[in-house]
Amino acid sequence: MTSPLPAPSGPAPARSGARVSLLRRAGPLLCLLAVTAAGYAPALGGGFQFDDERAITANPAMKDLPAFLRERFLPSFLADGRPVTDLTFAVTHELFGLRPEPWHAGNVLVHLAATLLAFALARETLRRAGWGDRPGVALAAAGIFALHPLQTEAVSYVVQRSEALASAFFLAGLLLLLRCERAVTAAGRAGLLVAGLAAYVAGLGSKLVAVTLPAALLLHALAFPGRAGRAGALRRAGLLAAPLAAVGALFAWLNLRRFSGRADVGFDVPGLTARDYLLSQPRAIAGYLRLALWPAGQSIDHAFAPSRALDAPTLAALALVLAGLAWALATLARSPSHPAKASRLAAFGSCWFLLLLAPTSSVVPLADLMVEHRVYLALLGPALATAAIGSEALGPRARRLGPVLVLVAGGALFGALLARNQVWRDRVSLWRDAVAKGPGKSRTHANYGQALFLAGRLPEAEAEFRFALALARDGTTRPPELYRNLGAVLIQQRRMQEAAQALSQGLAWSPGDPDLLNNYAIALHAVGLEAQSERYARQAIAASPGHAGAHNTLGEVLLALGRPEQALREFLAAVSLDPDAPVMAHNVAVTEEAIGDAAEACRWWAYYRTLPGADPRRADARQPALGCGE
Repeated sequence: MTSPLPAPSGPAPARSGARVSLLRRAGPLLCLLAVTAAGYAPALGGGFQFDDERAITANPAMKDLPAFLRERFLPSFLADGRPVTDLTFAVTHELFGLRPEPWHAGNVLVHLAATLLAFALARETLRRAGWGDRPGVALAAAGIFALHPLQTEAVSYVVQRSEALASAFFLAGLLLLLRCERAVTAAGRAGLLVAGLAAYVAGLGSKLVAVTLPAALLLHALAFPGRAGRAGALRRAGLLAAPLAAVGALFAWLNLRRFSGRADVGFDVPGLTARDYLLSQPRAIAGYLRLALWPAGQSIDHAFAPSRALDAPTLAALALVLAGLAWALATLARSPSHPAKASRLAAFGSCWFLLLLAPTSSVVPLADLMVEHRVYLALLGPALATAAIGSEALGPRARRLGPVLVLVAGGALFGALLARNQVWRDRVSLWRDAVAKGPGKSRTHANYGQALFLAGRLPEAEAEFRFALALARDGTTRPPELYRNLGAVLIQQRRMQEAAQALSQGLAWSPGDPDLLNNYAIALHAVGLEAQSERYARQAIAASPGHAGAHNTLGEVLLALGRPEQALREFLAAVSLDPDAPVMAHNVAVTEEAIGDAAEACRWWAYYRTLPGADPRRADARQPALGCGE
């Protein structure tokens, strides 16, 4: 009998040691990602907010992935919107429907990917700045970027996936181009350039804010030229940036054309000239800096009046921005070998902050003067500056005190992030917070009223809509929309005469508004005025053929008039336009029963049960009588 062979003694310990070393290096970064995900946990069930309805829940294009890929994806790159972001929305809907948790989880995953890329860029920047390999400093910068509560609007607000996604592609593109500069072979340089350009186009297709990538590449070369010298580094970066700049200029021009006539962005925003917007932005930038330093007073909807002249607050903010920019440029103009390396990194971070805000904080007007999600990628500049200055200030004590200070600061940021995401847990808490911080703004009351309406708190919603109407002179809401919402609340309270009066006041402002016409038709139908109701429902459809609610209203009127075949056509049109609305599937099932098609009724009751917000008891009450499942 032979004895067992002895176990090999050489390679295994080496492999084990390599695994331990890898875990030691990757462990802190993995912990950061886990803590970041935990910080966003309260917002995962937060539902859809504000512009989410326009862009996602009421957008038929997001609910048909094959049609989106076939008809919209490629044409949208040069004509209309954010096709890469919309593609992620269409895929999410295809996989999960409108359950909010997967949508929010998708945003968190994008943020975690951006955090990894931010860490990689911080590490690369530190190397080029002459700091060597300093993963601890890079991790501190990425930690500020990941955990700062100022980032919540870009992560917890589903529609702002566009901001985080564009930022992730921006960082990926910049890293590829920086590595392209030091590629040894021509084939390697060409491959990295093509990959960087692809990432840039994907970023532009996510949101136009990625347009500054070529300028960021030049800024990096100016700040950290390396052995090539400033002129050589700028020449090399310029050659890489040129094709990107051409693509970015094309995207910018096409988007500016698309903005023509819009009330929310571009040079046709009512009551806001390019001059007023430009004067207002130093105050907005100062506000972003204040929130970055001390994130108290965050809001989904800041009360921020435009600057119409060079008054004292505007001059003070302008002086602050110009002084910071002048210091940063003067610091970067010094010799790259200047010993104050942390100052150079701080100057780079300051320029990065202003550069990344340039698309939204310069001359092209946006109806919202100050919005927190715009700071998302810009925040990486101050984060890197803070980490570098903190490391240099600690000096030789960094090894002992650094990890403790990072844990303390990280804990504070995590606590603030968790608290802010508690506000994002539902519509009511989000807009209650906005009203508390902007009580004199019509739009905060209007959206708080809408949140209360959807929560079934009708008397409170009515009070908020009336308050919003009293404040509507501030121009942040349109009276027709407020009358429409007030009418909807009154309809739900069965106060039909008051609802009809409110809606008629709205129609006096905007006679062709399809939402007002539809709600007026609903009020008339509720009091039995079917002929008038049919007329207004048809007017709503004529004004907006894709208005699912108006087709549904007309179907209900026709069903009440004893015309079920015509009603069925309208209900089917409504379902095709909004397949996630349970009321429309319910109406199809009821109408199929009225027509006498039990098999189709069974099929529609089964579909109704699958929809979010459906009441399964309604299907349970009807299916046995129809013989469903026999």
